[in-house]
Amino acid sequence: MALTKEQWTDIEDRLSGFFGAVILMCDGHKVSAYVQRRKGRIGIAVYVDGYMRTEWCKGQAEEACLFLRPKKVFLHSASVRAEYAKKAKSRALSKELQAFFAENATQHFVFWEPWWPNAKDFCRNLRKTCTDVTLPPGAMS
Repeated sequence: MALTKEQWTDIEDRLSGFFGAVILMCDGHKVSAYVQRRKGRIGIAVYVDGYMRTEWCKGQAEEACLFLRPKKVFLHSASVRAEYAKKAKSRALSKELQAFFAENATQHFVFWEPWWPNAKDFCRNLRKTCTDVTLPPGAMS
């Protein structure tokens, strides 16, 4: 049975406080979400089947794609990327150099982190990626 709108609102409310915790069953996985402090900020930490594994950060595991947050990091600062984009359009440079600067202007890497900045983003991701989200018996009485 899928969660109702009131249950989603209750989950978001529980994860919006300082000491919130929620356990859900999502596509056969037990997902535990806890409000925790990380680097001076409050966020939602996600544990899948009781674990938070570092190999999931590569994004190759099913758990990473379903429950973790993708984070895109550029290799160069915004000012350097803007300069490279400008050089890529310059007619004074050869085609090879233009291609080199165009490629470097957009170089980035993506990793998946088990932290969500707020409850609304976490719940939105679960609704989007999971087909079956339920509460375990007696989870929110």
